Formats: sequence, structure tokens, C-alpha cells
Amino acid sequence: MKKRNLSGIYFRHKLEDGTFDNVCFEDLPLDKQKEIVNAKNLEWVQSLSIQLSESITDLMKYKFDENDLESLKELAIYLSMSLVYFSDTLGIVKE
Repeated sequence: MKKRNLSGIYFRHKLEDGTFDNVCFEDLPLDKQKEIVNAKNLEWVQSLSIQLSESITDLMKYKFDENDLESLKELAIYLSMSLVYFSDTLGIVKE
């Protein structure tokens, strides 16, 4: 599990060795993300969505160098994962 710590929204996560670690929501495995979201009410999920969108906005404020393709790639992956995950979670139809 790669820890990017982008959003600052941490959850306790049990690791494979049985220990626990604080892990940002976007760095959790998808099944753990779904478990967390499915256990919460709609208002909580909406709040999480807003916090994640604010994190994305903060990331976009950074001035990326044209040659910094790795950072841009990471950001694109984060954005697409967030959009896909929340569209699935909220039952938004994809066309």
C-alpha cells in the first residue's frame, strides 16, 4: 500500500501483520473504503466528498512544472479514482 497522505482524512487500518496504522482514506484498499462509506449515513458521505474535493482543489493550486509528469500522473489517478468511487457509491449512472 502506497501512502500518499493527500487528503489528511485518516482512519485506523489493520495491516497484514496485525498492527494498526493511520491511513488516509484515498490510500486505503478499495474494499476498506467501501466498508467505511457503507457504514455511514448520506450526510457523512457528502461531508467526505466535500473534504476530498477540497483536497483536490488544494492540490490543483500547486504550480506543476511541465516536466513534472509523475506528480501530474499521481494527481490524475487520484482524481479519477475519487470520481469513479463516489459515482459508484452514490449510484450515479455512468454512460
